[in-house]
Amino acid sequence: MTRYAVLLRAVNVGGNNKVPMAWLREAATGAGFADVATYVQSGNLVLTASEKAPAVGEKVAGLIKAEHGLDIDVMVRTRAELAAVIAANPFPEHVDEPSLLHVSFLAGKPTPAAVMAEWDRRSRSEAEPTAEPATEIA
Repeated sequence: MTRYAVLLRAVNVGGNNKVPMAWLREAATGAGFADVATYVQSGNLVLTASEKAPAVGEKVAGLIKAEHGLDIDVMVRTRAELAAVIAANPFPEHVDEPSLLHVSFLAGKPTPAAVMAEWDRRSRSEAEPTAEPATEIA
């Protein structure tokens, strides 16, 4: 059994894509996951499963689609994967200022063209980019 963090993209933001956390906990438990917990109205939950991460994500996405009709990106990460992100923090001088640190998880690996398109879009909307595009953390 593996403990996972399950991150739902753009859930309960600005009154859109509403997924009640009580329902999510019950649905996940009913789907066979154990030790299910959610964090406020964030759309994030932790659970224990015997399945591999991709299957967990597909199952959670399917529950949401079936009940709420929403196509939600679901990212599933293990404790080791989250620890690797923390260890790779490029701004260790701000470790004591968590409001200055942010991380984004993607549902899949973007193509180089998609990365450059996003970089170009942001470059046009900002006077000066503040950082190079992120690199993949294994």
